[in-house]
Amino acid sequence: MIERMSTAERYAAILAELAAVDAAAATDGQRIDSLTWLERIKSAAAAAQARLTDSFAVSQREKLIKAGAKSQDASRSITAQVALARKDGPHTGSRHVGLAATLVHEMPRVLDTLGRGETSEWRCTIIARETAHLSAEQRAEIDAAIADQLHG
Repeated sequence: MIERMSTAERYAAILAELAAVDAAAATDGQRIDSLTWLERIKSAAAAAQARLTDSFAVSQREKLIKAGAKSQDASRSITAQVALARKDGPHTGSRHVGLAATLVHEMPRVLDTLGRGETSEWRCTIIARETAHLSAEQRAEIDAAIADQLHG
C-alpha cells in the first residue's frame, strides 16, 4: 500500500502518526527511546531538506539566469522560496540555502552522517560556520576527518 502512495501522501502519513503520539501511554523507558528515534528522524529530515534545497537552488538559479534575471535577484528569489517553504524569514532562508550547498558540495560525509541520524542539524551548522573561511579542499579534508566522529 505505501508503495502506491505519493511522496506527499507518505510524508502526510508520517506527520499524522507523529501528531498522534500518546506520551501518557508510554513508560519512561519508551519515552526516552522515542525521543532518541525522533531526534534521529529529525536529523534525517534535515539531511533530506539540505539535498532538496540544494537541488532546488541549482535548478532555479539556472532557470532564472536563463530567463534574464540578475544573479542577486535569482538568489533572493531562491532564498525567499526556501524560507516560505520552511516557514522562516528570508535571512534564515539564505542560511538554509548556504548550509545545504556546503553540505552537499563540500562536506558530503557530514551530510551522510546527518542523514543517518547520527548528528544534528545544529552541529552541522556549527561545522559549516567554523570552516567557512577555509578552501573547498580544506573543508573536504575536515569532512573526511570528522564525519565518523560526529555520532553521540
